[in-house]
Formats: sequence, C-alpha cells, structure tokens
Amino acid sequence: MRVYHPLVEVRLIKQRRRTEMAPGMPAAARLSSFDELDLTSYLVDGGAVIVSKSVREPAGTFSLQFADKGAHYPGQGALDTLYGLIEPMDILEIRFCHDPVRDRDEGERVRPPIVMRGLVSEVRRDEDMQGGRPHRRVSVLGHDFGKILQLIRIYYLNNSVVGDNILSELAFFHKYAEGGAAKIKPALDFLWEVVSNIVIPYLRRFTTFSAAAADALAIDEMGLECTIEGSVSPFQVSLINEVSLYELLATVLDVGFFNELFVEDRDKGLVLVARPSPLLGVDGEPLQGQVPQTVEIRSEEIVSLSVSRSDAGLANYYWVSMAPWSILHNEDARRLASVGSASSFILFDYLNTEARHFGIRKMEVESRLGPPDYPWPDSQKREQIADNARRLTAWIEKRRELLAKANRDNLVLESGTLHLRGNHAIRPGMRLKVVRGKVASYWYAVGVTHRVSPFGLFETSVTVERGSGYVARSMERLPAYRSEIDPWGVS
Repeated sequence: MRVYHPLVEVRLIKQRRRTEMAPGMPAAARLSSFDELDLTSYLVDGGAVIVSKSVREPAGTFSLQFADKGAHYPGQGALDTLYGLIEPMDILEIRFCHDPVRDRDEGERVRPPIVMRGLVSEVRRDEDMQGGRPHRRVSVLGHDFGKILQLIRIYYLNNSVVGDNILSELAFFHKYAEGGAAKIKPALDFLWEVVSNIVIPYLRRFTTFSAAAADALAIDEMGLECTIEGSVSPFQVSLINEVSLYELLATVLDVGFFNELFVEDRDKGLVLVARPSPLLGVDGEPLQGQVPQTVEIRSEEIVSLSVSRSDAGLANYYWVSMAPWSILHNEDARRLASVGSASSFILFDYLNTEARHFGIRKMEVESRLGPPDYPWPDSQKREQIADNARRLTAWIEKRRELLAKANRDNLVLESGTLHLRGNHAIRPGMRLKVVRGKVASYWYAVGVTHRVSPFGLFETSVTVERGSGYVARSMERLPAYRSEIDPWGVS
C-alpha cells in the first residue's frame, strides 16, 4: 500500500518594521528586528491550511490555524504569540504537496511548489477552556495578490480651491496612450500599459521592506499573459469611475462569458492571466482559445462526486448587445441583423433547444470590446466610416455565433463538485479528464479549494462545469454503470 506524506511550508514575510504603535507611542524594538519567519512548526494538529481560488473571482483566499504556543523572535530569546507578530498586509507564502519529491542525488526532500502568495487581511486569537485545560488558536485569513487589483480604485476628488473634479491617482485611464492622445488600442497593449504604469509601480511602493527578505521572492513585479482578442475604446474607459481596477478591467475586457482575468502564482512570481474563456463543447474541446492544461483524474482519486444537469442555462434566442463603442450602438446592430440570416442566433429547431419542447428562451450578454483590427485615424473619410461599421458588425456577429454555439448544448452538459484526494497540481482554469471505468469525460475547473490538515488529510475540492459525463456515458454501446461501481472487474 502506498503511503502519502503531505508536506506543508508556510513563511511569513513582514511588510514593514513597526517602530511606533501610533505617533509618539514607541513600539518595542523586537517588532522591528526581523524580516521573515518560518511558521510551519506552529501549524496545529487538527487545524487546517485552506487555500481557495476561482477564475470567476478577483482574488483567491487562504485560511490558516496555528498553535498559540509562543514564537521566538528571530535572533532573540523573547517569546510571544503569533498574534503579536503578524499584521494585516503582511505576506504569507504557502507551499504544499501531497507526496514530496526527493532529490535523486542527495536523497533529500525538494521544497514543495508554491500554491499561493497572499496578503494577510485578518489575524484572530481564540482562547477557551475545554476539559479543564486552556486551548488557544491563532487564525490568519487573507487573499492572494489579486487583492491589489481591488485595492487600486478609480475615484474623483473634489478640489475645493479650483472647483473641479480631478482623478485622484489614475489619470492614466483618461489618457492611457503614450503621448497623451487617447485612441483605440488592442487589448494586449492596453492591459500591458495598465500593468506597467499602474500595478508594478504600486507593488514596488507597497513591498519596499518585504523585498529584503532573504529566503523568499520579492513581490515587486507582475508578469502578463494576454491572449484576449479585441480592442479597447477610450470612450469605454473614460465613462467608468468609482470602481476598483479589477472592475474596470473586467468591464472593458468582457470578463465573464467571453474572457477570464485572474492572478496566478508561479514559482518565478506573479502573472496576470487574461485569456478567452475555454468554453468546452460536448466533446470536451474548447470553442475558443487554446486547449487548457489537462489533469487526468482516476476513479481511485475520487472521494465524492455531485453533478447535475438542468434547463436553467437553456436558451434558443441569443443576442450580444454592444455598449456604445465608437459609431455602432446596439440598436444599429439589431437593424443590421434583421436583414441577415437568423440561423446564427435563433435556434428554435436545434435538437437541444427546440422551441416546441422548451418554449422561447432568450440569452443576452453585453460586449464592450471591439474588433481587433479596428483602426483609429485622426480623421476618417466617408468610406473608412462605412468600412469600420462593417468591421463592427462582423465582430458582433462572430461573438453572437459563439454565444449560441457555446450554449446550445447546455441541456446535456453537467456542473457540480468533485471532492478528490489532495492534488496540488490542480488549479482553476484547467481541464479535468475524469476516467471512470471505460468512460472518460472532460470538465472545466472553475474553482479549486485545497485543505491540508497537518499530520492528517490533504483534500481537494473542485467546482466544475460544462462536463461531458452524461454525453460520454450515453454514447457507450453498453451501459457504464457496472464499470463505474466496479472498475477492476470484481463482482
């Protein structure tokens, strides 16, 4: 029997050296005497390290429990509770794996892979009496670095002297083109300017002290992987304020149905991933974008499975409304569509959306991105305006066809939760290939939660959607029930 030995490593990286508790109230020297601290030995038996992340949320979360047994300040003999060492906005580096790899030459355990780098949001200390004995716990909760995209906000301040409204920090968004001339830009160029001009400078100011930590990576950079198709209009950007940076980007980049935007932790640092949503078809292949990284799940790895099918996402009339974008409005798109073929957005006779069985059901989403090849000259001639209108019309038709193609088979696709033996390699945004007996099906992992109990279990829960399990079993010549409950052929 194979025995697994989950390995966990948690490291605290201080964000600043506290010398005062408030102006004129000096703090003890021990608070400013260290840069980082290995917290692994303080993880409590019976507690848990919980890390959760979803491609549908701006930031992942973590929750840890430590024993309140007294921590040594590095280089000092003083003891104190971890509650006194950890502050909000300190950095935690969380690493773990189900079965540690050993170095072939040295025979030593290799450091577990990074799972999340996070910012502390809350520190809590609980003390109570159980069975006549005191029990103490320190809990630490926080978010990954996607929180930075929520902290940076776009808002106006009233200048009482001038009597004008000014953009507090991000005037970049009103004139985000270099040279100060607002113009339409490809999504990649726009997003890179946001990262390089806004996010990275913020990180560098934010992590001045933590960059000095000896054994941890300095978080003062953020990479970018952007494969989103389309262009951003300055009209869209200038109309949005009183929101977080994430909300602005999610709005103008069509994050939701069409695209995804999330921060991913990697061994070499942080990466902002912006990509087309890998909408899996009934065959498990994406309808747009590249094939996401695939992880195979065998029957013996499944602890529990709960999936369902529903008509909640069923529709047979599809529409993509266009927010005011240059010269084309939704009303214009409706008029142009009325003279063309309705087969791209009205599926009253399609097998899984037949109107005679399900009635007429409408699905509508909004798009704020424009075509990737849309030009923006200083002065447009009449023929250029007509050509641009055709580009916008073709772009919206393409997105509407994708909406219909991706949702026409919702009736036979599954969603639910897979509870698995711990697997640190599973991340949100991956495709899972689930093999049960003779049937192999594909699922899209929307959210992943890892729970590691020190000296105990390591479990992984995955929220999945667009699963092809029902489709795969229905295409088998013989029913798949026997092979599912008896995969080794033992009666």
